[in-house]
Amino acid sequence: MHATAALLVLLSACLIEPGAARLCNNKDISSKDVSGCDCQSGPTGCSQSCTYCPSDPIYETKQIKDCKSGCTDSETNCTGCGLYFRTVCNCVKHGCPNSAGGAITPGPAPVWVYESTNDPLITTTEFLPGILQMRASHERGWTYAQEWYKPAYQALFLNSPRSRKMEHIHIHVCKNRNLDTANHLTDEDIKSSSRLVQTVKDPELYCLGVNHSVTISNFAGALSNFLANPPSQTPPICKDLVGAGILQDHHDRTWACATTHRKGPEEKFCQ
Repeated sequence: MHATAALLVLLSACLIEPGAARLCNNKDISSKDVSGCDCQSGPTGCSQSCTYCPSDPIYETKQIKDCKSGCTDSETNCTGCGLYFRTVCNCVKHGCPNSAGGAITPGPAPVWVYESTNDPLITTTEFLPGILQMRASHERGWTYAQEWYKPAYQALFLNSPRSRKMEHIHIHVCKNRNLDTANHLTDEDIKSSSRLVQTVKDPELYCLGVNHSVTISNFAGALSNFLANPPSQTPPICKDLVGAGILQDHHDRTWACATTHRKGPEEKFCQ
């Protein structure tokens, strides 16, 4: 009997994969030190019904566990957190283009990274759920994203809380800019280069503009101010619907805009 028990213990030990490590968590990724853990190999599920805009509810099923908190350590296996626990983690572990240039080394300072997939995007090692948590201190995200798009025919956009599929901030590169929006902005007068002002042609767009092709360097702060002090209107702006983007018009003027479009910013900025 004792021999059988000892044999079972030995067999169990043999089944443990040598060198198996725990999954990387938020602390590992945000500190850019994933040497002692494994990145998510592939999401296994998670599902949650999320409610947006309580006064006029919109319901979305998201592949996460928590609708409001971003990708917490309890969601390492969730599809909706694969961008952070798999993509960003692998960028840190194996290298990828990033805002610091060169190899990503351990340390508390966040970097923004470029993921060149079929849907190119820019994201960060920092734990940052999305647009509502973005502050002026995150300006590097937008300036770095502008290094990866071709303003003559492309655009950038950042999803709203309601429209995003991944619960970690990421700025998309549109393969082609939306020509209707480019046309509307071509006919607009620039009202401000520092704050977001509602446009005449499209009341769902709130923009700042610059008279030439340029890197916008104050957009994160302008967005943060807009969300902290939204324009007074009826019905009131639902922050869960606010997305953002950068696009150049046909006069080569650069616009950075927030949008309240119910389906999200992609339809406003991408063709």
